[in-house]
Amino acid sequence: MEYRTTDIRTGLFITFTLVAATVLIFLMGGVRGAFRDAREIQVLFDNVRLLEREAPVTLGGFRVGEVASISRIEVTEPGGKKGYKVVVKMSVDRDLDLRSDARAMVKTDGFLGGKFVALTPGVNPMPLVEGKAIPGSAEINVADLMAMVETPIQRLDGILKALEGFSTNQRNLDNVEGILSETHEILNGIREKTLPRAEGILAVVQDTLRNANAKMDHIGDKVEATLDTGTRTVQELGDTVRKRVGKLDGVLEEAMAVLGEVRTGVNRVAGSADRILTDNNRNLYLTLRNLRDATAELDRLMRKLRADPSVVIWGDDEKVEPAALPRDPKDIRTNGKASRYGKEPGK
Repeated sequence: MEYRTTDIRTGLFITFTLVAATVLIFLMGGVRGAFRDAREIQVLFDNVRLLEREAPVTLGGFRVGEVASISRIEVTEPGGKKGYKVVVKMSVDRDLDLRSDARAMVKTDGFLGGKFVALTPGVNPMPLVEGKAIPGSAEINVADLMAMVETPIQRLDGILKALEGFSTNQRNLDNVEGILSETHEILNGIREKTLPRAEGILAVVQDTLRNANAKMDHIGDKVEATLDTGTRTVQELGDTVRKRVGKLDGVLEEAMAVLGEVRTGVNRVAGSADRILTDNNRNLYLTLRNLRDATAELDRLMRKLRADPSVVIWGDDEKVEPAALPRDPKDIRTNGKASRYGKEPGK
């Protein structure tokens, strides 16, 4: 099926028109916030002046968001009295830089225009904490201004009426002239005597303050120098302590290594001593047995010499049978006939 050029142009025009109408509907319907990265902030007001939802939020005259919701909460004032605050939640651009002293104010667009919220970002270095409420206020309108001016006007009107009644009496006027003349004399006395003294006192006070400022600057310089010296001393002490601690760690590591070597040597010597005692157990036993037999033989010979000294000349014909050597204790233990230490096996 073939399409004519006119049909194609008509279709494109209709499509473009629908797209443009859709964009205009979104923009005028207040839903453009759905296409931007936003965050929510809260503002506490005493009075919002009939502020409505979706009202603009501006910063420096530029729109940065809109009012999302308006609600009322109950609060307790410092005196214990209960009151109400208005919480306004606003959706603003996420990249909006608000500080901890940020403020908000409800204003009127023109004289009879709609309400909007004007933000002041603040100058404090600390940023606004997430979730913290910003204090808000409302600008004074004409009705509030007239109510504030009405009371002073009424008071001024009463003063003027009192002055009018006072001026109608000639005696009061004469008294006023006397009071004014005395006041003039008092003022002349103050100007001629009191003011020079006051100027001298002020000059002395200025000199004193100037000297005090100079001394404070000098003391401040000394304190700053002392603090710098103390800081450097503490840093040097810290470096020295760290170096000493590092050396102590090295010494302790070396001592631990030496102790390990000593422990290894002691274990080696103990093992060698155990092996020596184990290997020479029978030799030690035989040596002790021979020493005992020799001691017994010497004792027997001494008794014979005391009984018959001629044994030295004629000799000893008595024959002593040598004691049988003991068997190996290992063999005795193997046969189950081990004896206590110092007992001869087989007896």
